Amino acid sequence: MSRPIYEQAVDLAREHDIMSLVSAKWGVQYYKLPMSYRLDFILMSAEKPKAFVECKHRNFVWGKYPDVMISMSKVMAAEQMLQITGLKTMFVVRATDRIFYTQLNRCAGNLNWLKFGGRTATTRDDGDIEPVYHIPVEEFAEL
Repeated sequence: MSRPIYEQAVDLAREHDIMSLVSAKWGVQYYKLPMSYRLDFILMSAEKPKAFVECKHRNFVWGKYPDVMISMSKVMAAEQMLQITGLKTMFVVRATDRIFYTQLNRCAGNLNWLKFGGRTATTRDDGDIEPVYHIPVEEFAEL
């Protein structure tokens, strides 16, 4: 049985809003990837691929928490894309006050960041509890 899709129109609108700011700052175009790719976007410049992007909106002021959590499956997808294409994956996070980014591939092999947990406060189904990476906020740069 497949898992329900929780992504809503408001989530997609937020992603595109974030990515329009990112693409303007970095001088690239962004294109939404099909869900089967597990990552949100590909960045292109002069018709050449530059990177993949996983994009998140979080409802907290940056620095309220010591880290930002992401599913291990996203790190796995980023590593697979790196292995196949040689392109890295950027993890872009918009907090309520600013936008930050880091290279998602930095998680691979870092067992200190790997935990078992996930969405425990408002669990929707069994798939919300899984291996997750807790990336320290110090690993991010501001856009």
